[in-house]
Amino acid sequence: MKVTATQRSLSQQIVNYIAADNLEGHVSGLSLDSLIHSFTQLQQVLLYGDKSLNVLPLKEDMILEYHKLDIGYIHFFYQLGRNISNDKIANFLDLLNAENFYLQQLENFSARLIGYSNEEVKNFQLEEICILCISIVLIILEIRFIFLPAIKKIEGQNTVLREISFTQAHIIRRPLTNIQSLLTLMLETNKQDAFTKELLTLAKKETDELDSIIKNNVYKSDRNNKMAI
Repeated sequence: MKVTATQRSLSQQIVNYIAADNLEGHVSGLSLDSLIHSFTQLQQVLLYGDKSLNVLPLKEDMILEYHKLDIGYIHFFYQLGRNISNDKIANFLDLLNAENFYLQQLENFSARLIGYSNEEVKNFQLEEICILCISIVLIILEIRFIFLPAIKKIEGQNTVLREISFTQAHIIRRPLTNIQSLLTLMLETNKQDAFTKELLTLAKKETDELDSIIKNNVYKSDRNNKMAI
């Protein structure tokens, strides 16, 4: 039946549009709104018919089969709405599952309506395999060009943070510790006047505070690195 074949094509175009949008690509042809509008109209044509398309209203003994198809249609549109508002990969996988469920119901509906020859079944299965392969490729591309670069960027930032932590813990603290030791030694000689001793005491206090800040930063950095691992 031409209408059901068109429905299959439209559902695939909608999924391809969402996949391309997730990858920030471009799809030529009709807009997503136009695809959804046509898809919705043809779903109504399956039930009520359309004289311009030479499609008669559905017979009563097929209403139950149509309701099964309509459940798949509603679920597909629910997942479509989630993808339009949120483009996470998990939602896209749900959309693929919803599309496959709808297409299965559409196949059952069409088989009851006009029947399929063995060759048509083989062609339909081949088409489904092609759709699945394309969907898998799109998911792999999304992981390759979106998620992996983000992970590498985070790993690079963690490397820089570890280098900063090492610099603070060893390179900066070494001369600071030497200065603390010299100030302590000078304060213990008792050869300075009161003013000089006061300046040395203030300097010792500031170096101790600086040393405490560095130790605290190194502790926080080490803890974050352990949590990341």
